[in-house]
Amino acid sequence: MMEGKDDADLFADLGLSESIASIPSYTFIRDGLNRIFASSNNIWNVLIGTRLTPPKPLSDYDLVHIHNPVPLAGMVSVALHCRIKGIPYCVTTHGISKVPKIPEELGLSRGQRIVFNHGFLRAYKNVLSNATHLFALSEGDQDTITEWFSDQSVSVLPNGVDLNVSPEAPEVDTKVDLPDKPVLLFVGRIMASKGVDDLLEAFSLLEHDCKLIIVGPMRDEHFKDQIHTLSDDVEYRGYVEQAELDALYRRADLFVFPTRSDVFPLVTLEAMAAGTPVVSTTVGGLPEQIPDQVGRLVPPKEPKTFAAAVDGMLSNEQLRTEMGRAGKSLVEERYSWEAVAKAAVTEYYRIVN
Repeated sequence: MMEGKDDADLFADLGLSESIASIPSYTFIRDGLNRIFASSNNIWNVLIGTRLTPPKPLSDYDLVHIHNPVPLAGMVSVALHCRIKGIPYCVTTHGISKVPKIPEELGLSRGQRIVFNHGFLRAYKNVLSNATHLFALSEGDQDTITEWFSDQSVSVLPNGVDLNVSPEAPEVDTKVDLPDKPVLLFVGRIMASKGVDDLLEAFSLLEHDCKLIIVGPMRDEHFKDQIHTLSDDVEYRGYVEQAELDALYRRADLFVFPTRSDVFPLVTLEAMAAGTPVVSTTVGGLPEQIPDQVGRLVPPKEPKTFAAAVDGMLSNEQLRTEMGRAGKSLVEERYSWEAVAKAAVTEYYRIVN
């Protein structure tokens, strides 16, 4: 895999060591363009490349699995090396359904859209069209792939979650001790696209007396004052260690996630794995994750509707308990890493045999 600054922490959490080999990445093109254009956004991250130096010669491998779409340069490089060596490759298309929306979301000009279509989209589609198989995170992503490549081999393979988060696990951190009132938990980047505006407005409209815990890195600083001045019952914890996060998932009465734009978020599945019901929105793959028996979904950008859904759930403890159990069973069946890995390996064997 390509090297990243958080690799060591990630491998430690997963208990991985010798089985992982990092492939160096280079960022000088990205860094140079950021300096030239005084850019602080991530638009040039597509130009992060990689030196394909696996532990064994590439020709010794039976299959390469690429995850995309950013950085595009690294993805194109790996695919090109595979085609030269005649090695089949498959691709997990993370959020492919969002790719056509990128120009609008970034506010690209007409000229920039031309560059995007011919520089990014054409290269991206070329990699996908030459893949032996494509994995989609959700049925919505699979539909996009089918529209682009009607004859391409494709199947749905979601990301998985750790099942070590469970209601039966002991409390592991005293910082999780909370008042004797219902607890709402939000986990995610603190930014507008995650619906933080809608979350705070919805909380101010709730009829129930409850506490809101917000966890995640601050991506938009203007939310700091909003969070701290809204109510004494709103607490921002920032980044927390995994053990504390697991305890919060277990302790929460309801997981609230009014995201405005997402593909297939894992935080909702992590909450369900802990036996905690979810109130979220009808974006991306969330309707596939959260059927009626495990939570409630409302349209995005509707804080009043979101607040009503939360109040409805808080009014019915038995319903929350039943939904928590159903959500945990659903995650164990479909979204555990074991289930996801088995599905991936089955497809790998089909490809190479």
